[in-house]
Amino acid sequence: MKKMMMLATLSVLMAGLSPAAYAYDMGRGATGDAGKDTAQLDKALNLTDDQRAKVQQVTENFQTRKQQAVDQLHQQLASIQQEEDGQIKAVLDADQQTQFDKLVQQRQEDHKDKWSGKRSKKSKESSESY
Repeated sequence: MKKMMMLATLSVLMAGLSPAAYAYDMGRGATGDAGKDTAQLDKALNLTDDQRAKVQQVTENFQTRKQQAVDQLHQQLASIQQEEDGQIKAVLDADQQTQFDKLVQQRQEDHKDKWSGKRSKKSKESSESY
């Protein structure tokens, strides 16, 4: 009986996933883009001029909040990574620590390059080993 109820609930929820909602979410980043979001909704929902203006204002208002959330997440992840690196280094001897520091530096450079689109083949190969 519980399985039947769960299946029925899941079916109702999945039926509610309209093509418009799916299209709206396609390709959105964590912070989105207010103009792009509004354009996607306009296309999917055929908004009136008044609705388009109001939706644009809503997406712009949330833009700052979303960017702040992304920034906080990056800070938390960096802190966790530093803690992990410290614990790994505590296990290593002096030579290994020096090598590890180089690997960490390369990882940081690769991360920056990845987001700027400049990641080289050589740095890809070296980061895949760590």
